[in-house]
Amino acid sequence: MKAASQSVQAIYPKAREQAARIALVAHLTEAAAKKVTPSLEISLETLMAAISLTKYCVNQAMLIYGDLGVTEDDPEAIRIANLVARFEGQSVRWKQVRSALPKVKVRNNRRAANKSECVQFLRTIVKLGYASDVSGDCSEVSIPSKTIETMEYEYTEAA
Repeated sequence: MKAASQSVQAIYPKAREQAARIALVAHLTEAAAKKVTPSLEISLETLMAAISLTKYCVNQAMLIYGDLGVTEDDPEAIRIANLVARFEGQSVRWKQVRSALPKVKVRNNRRAANKSECVQFLRTIVKLGYASDVSGDCSEVSIPSKTIETMEYEYTEAA
């Protein structure tokens, strides 16, 4: 599954975790419906169904982004997508974000973003679900490394 633009590719990192949660809920619900104790392993069928549902949700999110006008022309969405792609699987500190943000015009001079502006940008990324707060104040965040495509490939290979 390929996103139409970089601005919507940033929705993928959380999909792996969401698919795993959906699979667990489906597994437990199925066991409860059958009135049996759930096994310790989730079946491949349940995992693939969870991945399919997650892919559907990702596609719906892409449609919503389109309806909201989030396109590759949206500078904020591009900055978010670029930062997520650049630091995928890593922690990011606020100082590393400075280069991703535009210079701020103050009178006739331009300056780099300050700490509070960088932290606010990282806070936005956390709120959107692309990263998790490591520091407690969003001065450092962690961006997950796996996407839904990688997860689907791993489970298909295991079968």
